[in-house]
Amino acid sequence: AADISLQVLQAGEITIRMLSAYAYGTVYAADECTFTVTGTKVAVSHSGFLALVDVVTSTPWEQSVQDLLPTPEAGYVVLEEAPDGTFSTKYSLDEAGNTLVRALLQTISSESGAETTNIQVTVSGFEGDGNVAEVTGVEQCTRGNSCAGFSTAGAALPPADALCIPGSGLCVTSSVVDEDAGTITTTITSDGDSWFGIGFTTPVGGMTGGGNGADTFVCSEEGLRRFWVTGKSNPENFKTVDIAQDATGAVEVRNECVFEDGAGRMTFTRNLAAGDDEREIVVGEAQNVIWARG
Repeated sequence: AADISLQVLQAGEITIRMLSAYAYGTVYAADECTFTVTGTKVAVSHSGFLALVDVVTSTPWEQSVQDLLPTPEAGYVVLEEAPDGTFSTKYSLDEAGNTLVRALLQTISSESGAETTNIQVTVSGFEGDGNVAEVTGVEQCTRGNSCAGFSTAGAALPPADALCIPGSGLCVTSSVVDEDAGTITTTITSDGDSWFGIGFTTPVGGMTGGGNGADTFVCSEEGLRRFWVTGKSNPENFKTVDIAQDATGAVEVRNECVFEDGAGRMTFTRNLAAGDDEREIVVGEAQNVIWARG
């Protein structure tokens, strides 16, 4: 006797042949059973913002865990983002899915806090009646996991007065000169969550400063680093950018490299004058700049 469990995804005729055997693999019996499957189930997997049933907003990334858990019986939908940036319901979840979502939200609340926003999920299961999904699994969708379709719709936009490099996704949001200290502090944002960098080079010198060196700052998972690039290969020499401190030891300017909500930001302070393997910046004069991103 044997117990057999099948998950059938396609209609048609299925034949099961069961073999019994003695030790050493000698077959002594074979039973065959044929049956026809008349129905089908279509497997689905969709990633999107989570929302309450009948409460679809134009800014779903602003909904916090607290907003999404108004009652223990709350029901949910997973949204679909249109090319124009608007949102609509892709799937309503069945009760099994609602139960899984409530448990996930409780976990996020306990680990990250009830004010956590930008709640996106990947829902797996089967298509049910209408647009209802028969859910078998729910996973939080973040930029750090393998979720396909993570939305950056909630990423912070650069200020209106930011200087953005066309076609790069990079913007200089702040650049402040301290003439007394002889330094410049610059903040650059990226609209993605991969590494990005900006460098100071020579006229028509490109990424290597014409072979004489480009002074480059890079923000990546390794942190904020400064490279002197003289060739078209991965540079071996770099400086880790430290926190600048005033004479009392208090933090004056924070050099940082941060990735959050699908976007990146780096701030660095450097001398206007050039040291070893550095490019000079002259206030009031045009500066040749290069950029790159992953």
